[in-house]
Amino acid sequence: MGKFVNKYYKDEWTKYTSTGELYAVGTFSVAEDGTKTVLDGAYNFVGRVLPDGSFVSANIDPTVPPDEYAETFLRAAKECKE
Repeated sequence: MGKFVNKYYKDEWTKYTSTGELYAVGTFSVAEDGTKTVLDGAYNFVGRVLPDGSFVSANIDPTVPPDEYAETFLRAAKECKE
C-alpha cells in the first residue's frame, strides 16, 4: 500500500482523526490494471484514480464528480509515484 501526504489539504479542515492520525496522510492500493484506490488519513474511501489519470468518485452515483475534499486526495495520489 502506498502512502502520501496530501499537499492540497486545506488548513481549515480537521487536522487529526479521533485516533490522532493526520487526515492529510492518505494511502492507496494499486490494482493490476494500474487503478489506484484512495483512502484518506482516517481510512475513508475517497475514490479511484484510473490509469488514464481520470478520477472516479466514491459517491454511490459514479457520474457525480468527487467533492473538493476527495478531489484533493485523488490529485495527490495521482501525483504519487510510489
